[in-house]
Parts: sequence; structure tokens; C-alpha cells
Amino acid sequence: MTNNTETRRDVWSRYWASGALHSCATSYRNNYAGSIGAFWQEAFAGLSTPACVLDIATGNAALPNLLLATRQETGIECDAIDLARIEPEWLRKLEPAQRQRIRLHGGVAAEALPFPDNAFDLVVSQYGIEYTDLARSLAELLRVVTRRGRIRLVAHHAQSLPVRLAGEEIDHIDWLLKPDGLIDLSAGMISPMVRAGTSAGRAELATDAQANIVRSQFNAMQQEVSARIAKSTCPDVLHEVREQIG
Repeated sequence: MTNNTETRRDVWSRYWASGALHSCATSYRNNYAGSIGAFWQEAFAGLSTPACVLDIATGNAALPNLLLATRQETGIECDAIDLARIEPEWLRKLEPAQRQRIRLHGGVAAEALPFPDNAFDLVVSQYGIEYTDLARSLAELLRVVTRRGRIRLVAHHAQSLPVRLAGEEIDHIDWLLKPDGLIDLSAGMISPMVRAGTSAGRAELATDAQANIVRSQFNAMQQEVSARIAKSTCPDVLHEVREQIG
């Protein structure tokens, strides 16, 4: 597991441990409703019995929760995977017969599903599949779905707010990491700052042309950061990096 994957797993594990049922916790009082809820209810209503469902990036299992609410038959079951550690409280409160219909698999990546070929009649994902390596995860979805099975995915639109904000943050990060950018200049300031801790070091710095060039560049870059923050709709990463450098 790469460091990036471990970081994603840990961040999402903390989020799901907070008790939120899904990633739109501020948009719905309980489970998905409105057009999204209707979309999933229609998908589950069309299942024949028996049937097996797979939910990708389930979080605290909002879609399995909807499945149980839509279909009461014990012949319809669901496996649900997530990269994060998951243990939703609502599932533990169910009667055993209903709880056994849902099997959660934490620490599982969509790119490497631990299921045999042709295992599922319906594969679903809500705001999850787009966070995976699509070339690998979609191949896995096609592998595990039956020949007559269906795949239903809800993903963020390219112009949705999360996508636009993520794009802006990526641009900020690329700018911070560019050669001779803020990160490089901050590293270059470490030695002069250490030397500035003594009177002898400060005297040396007064005549150190290179150190003064670095300081001037660093100060100019800080002004660029302030200007970038002022016009950004998503400046959090800039504030965070500036705080860490400080």
C-alpha cells in the first residue's frame, strides 16, 4: 500500500468513525433522498430474487441501508467494500436476519476486489468510483458482475463544486512545489535563520549576498501567496502550508 493510499484510508476512516452515514451529511437529514434516493430505490426495486449486490466505496453503508429499506426479502444480499476501516453503528442495531444480509469489507480497494468472476447481479457506487484508478477498478467491476447484471454509478459532475475546488487545490499544490517556489525557498531559508540566532551569524548575514537574495525572493513569494489567497475560492492549502512553514 502506497503512502498516498494509506493517507486516504486513514482520513476516510476518521470521517466514518464520526458517525456520518454518507459524504453528504449536511445535505440530507438521514439517508439519500430526493432524486438521488429515488434513483437507488428504482435500481433496487428492479432486482429479482435471489440477488447479490456489490457496493463500492460504501462508507458507513448508506446504499446497503437503502437496499434493506427498499427490499425486505432475505434472498437479496449485499457485499460492501471500502478502503477505509468501517463499522457503522446502524448495522449493529439490526435484527440478526437483516444484519446478515449485509457483509462489510473494510480495507479493500476497488482495484483489487476479493470476489470471484460473475458474482454480482448489481454493482453500485455513490460518489466513490471516481476516487479510484478507473482503468483498474472498472475492469474489476466488469469482472465481478454477471453477464446479465447491471452497474449503476453516481459520480461528481465535471463542473460540480467538489471537482472544481479539487482542481483549484491541485493548481495551488503544483504552484507551491514548482522549482524555486515557496517550498524550495523555505528550505533555502533554514540555514540563514539558524545563523540569525547569534550575533556573529547576523553580522555575517549582513554581507552575505546570496543569503540576502534568498530572503528577498522568499519575501516576494510570501506576497504572491497573499495575492493568490485573496483571489482564491479554495485557499485552505495555501493557509496550511504557510502555517507549517512559519
